Amino acid sequence: MKRGWILRREADGLFFTDACRNDERNEWIESKGEARVWADHASCCAAAQTWLAVKGESLEVVNVG
Repeated sequence: MKRGWILRREADGLFFTDACRNDERNEWIESKGEARVWADHASCCAAAQTWLAVKGESLEVVNVG
């Protein structure tokens, strides 16, 4: 797994991914290893805040190493 930060949905523990990376076009997946990785903490936190503002859903920022 790459080093950096990922997003986990608090409601069900699924991880955010780029929908264009899978055939089903899902944004949320079970595999932590296939999650979208942000290189720095600040940008991952900004993505979580944007998701909260747009979708009203809290996300957890997780360090992957």
